[in-house]
Amino acid sequence: MPLINLMVRNPLIHKAKKALLNKLSFLWTLLFSLFLIYASLPPAYADMNMVAKGAGRTLYSAFSIPREMIGNAGTAFPLGIVAGALDGGMKTVAGTVIGASEMARGAAPYAKYMLFFI
Repeated sequence: MPLINLMVRNPLIHKAKKALLNKLSFLWTLLFSLFLIYASLPPAYADMNMVAKGAGRTLYSAFSIPREMIGNAGTAFPLGIVAGALDGGMKTVAGTVIGASEMARGAAPYAKYMLFFI
């Protein structure tokens, strides 16, 4: 007789196991969803890298004029230096504008904290 009783499924135990499995499946689904959300966010240092890259481009653009003048000095004497100065001037302006825009894009997520520094 005890063997038959073990083979019969107890409805209370079955209901408790089913509830536990439902809770565990919900928990695993929630954890997996949070992991996917966290994995899809960009790293926090990406903004600061963009600011540093923009600052470097802005500072380095000041050396574009002499670099281009020296690079173009091998051509005909007055034309190579003048062409180098014009080319370097355009690269300086472009580097400054692009560097400033990169710094602004990198600093934009932190603009909401500016209220605390006023």
